[in-house]
Amino acid sequence: MSLAHTFMEAAKAQLDRSSLVPSEWMCKNFTHPRDDRQAWNFNDHEFQIEIANQGDDVREVCCIKPAQTGLSTLQIRVILTFVATHEFMKCSYVLPTAQFSREFTQSRFDPAIESSPVIKGLIRHDTDNTAMKKIGSCFILMRGTSGATAAISFDLDLIVTDEIDFCNQATLSTFYSRLQHSDLKLKRDFSTPTLPNYGISQLYDNSSQAIRLIKHYACGQWVEINFFKDVVIPGFNKPMSDYRSVDAFHPGVEQAFFCCPFCQKEITAENMADPDSRSWVDKHPGHWRKGFRVSFWDVPRYNPLVEVLRSVKDYTYGDWVNFRLGYPYESAENSFIESVIRSCCVLESSYTCNDFAYNKTGVYNIFMGVDLGKIAHVAIGGKGTTGKLDILCLEQVDISTLEDTNLSKFLEKIIINSVVIKQVTDSMPDYSVSMTLAVKFPERCYGAQYAGNAGLDIYQWNNNGVVKIDRDGHFDDLASFVNSGSMRFPKTPAMQVAIDHFKVMKKAKVQTAKGVEEKWTSTSTEDHFVHAIGYLFAAYSSIHGRLIDTGFCKLPQLTTVRLK
Repeated sequence: MSLAHTFMEAAKAQLDRSSLVPSEWMCKNFTHPRDDRQAWNFNDHEFQIEIANQGDDVREVCCIKPAQTGLSTLQIRVILTFVATHEFMKCSYVLPTAQFSREFTQSRFDPAIESSPVIKGLIRHDTDNTAMKKIGSCFILMRGTSGATAAISFDLDLIVTDEIDFCNQATLSTFYSRLQHSDLKLKRDFSTPTLPNYGISQLYDNSSQAIRLIKHYACGQWVEINFFKDVVIPGFNKPMSDYRSVDAFHPGVEQAFFCCPFCQKEITAENMADPDSRSWVDKHPGHWRKGFRVSFWDVPRYNPLVEVLRSVKDYTYGDWVNFRLGYPYESAENSFIESVIRSCCVLESSYTCNDFAYNKTGVYNIFMGVDLGKIAHVAIGGKGTTGKLDILCLEQVDISTLEDTNLSKFLEKIIINSVVIKQVTDSMPDYSVSMTLAVKFPERCYGAQYAGNAGLDIYQWNNNGVVKIDRDGHFDDLASFVNSGSMRFPKTPAMQVAIDHFKVMKKAKVQTAKGVEEKWTSTSTEDHFVHAIGYLFAAYSSIHGRLIDTGFCKLPQLTTVRLK
């Protein structure tokens, strides 16, 4: 392709930029992905138009959606339109893994380039591979998040992230840091949801929260549809939240319909599909992040209600809620349930670490977990009168305020004066604390190291004072224990902080080279009490849980002493 031809194509693209919004540019310059004899159009996908038209003045756009709504197809054209109508921009299209990125480039991205004569005219063939494209004076980097170095050594103006929930969240943070030197700093994130308060769900919750309303033919009201409230299956006498795979063959499914929350009459598929009776409305207009919630009924031709209801038998329930309904799903297997934790905040004790260090409690034979840092998070507890694990003390200890700023000596006082049966301290960032205690109190104090599968058991207690912890198995056990109500908590201000820390720990689906795997991860760096309580639980379960109950004794019972 000659430089003159490239210049002419670039000039045409720039002229179009001044007169066309992105959705119009797409219709003019792309052919239809299923028939290259037709121009690109938004027929049956009219909901995409406003998403496509978010301009350079909107720094962040997020879109939560079910599967099979055409968002990947759209976002490919969004980034291609951007580079065709801008100069000297660097962009990245980000996917969960590098392998996924390579396959996506070949099967989806390259055909999209072929479908636009203008972009074909701008492509620089000396920089055209599965990792990088040069289009005019702009670059597009195709990247996965499976490697820690994926985002290093380049700056960016626009990042489009496809399936953000399945990406490595730590690597994504590195990608976003590459926008700092740009004047535009544009982010476009979209994904099928997985968990509440995680990934795309967390972004959407902190956005303008646009929803696509329906003007009901029958009553003229603009209404918002909620699957669990507004779907009616004739003869199905349970709430839709109880609908499961066994119900897929219920005879009423064939006659299922959406019920208007105002007039209680059916909203027809024709009504759903009529673009003149659909409109995007922001719940929080003017919010700095533009957020869209796409529902399967926004594409009624491809996602008829009966088909979606039948498909529940083809998925696990959580995956069906995520992929077919487009809602986040929380369960006792993938989250710490806040309502259960709050119901277990029943202990009146107001013990402090000092109370245990200077023998002011009358409570002995305890367990302790410590998460290190400039502020150490300490959890102390043991088996109470009810047979449950009672957390008696949660405290944030500022190490700089301790005598000689020596955390090891302070913990030693607790271990000796309150007779700590077993204690676990993380090994980072100060390895000396755990090792000092392990040497002084062998087989009682251990430094924790998270690892992959640790062997036959979740915990490997080694003679060198280190306990290797199978991280995912450990949090599986801890979540099961907490969510079953087997752990009781104090009614203290620190417990409110701990609840916030529990809320950010999630078992998320992550796309890896092995496929989709579930891994416990945190959505925040503020998760210290979860680790401290987890270390205490590891120590406790080695005596009472995973091995054998030794008939733990207390002098007196843990719940009999209250300090004012």
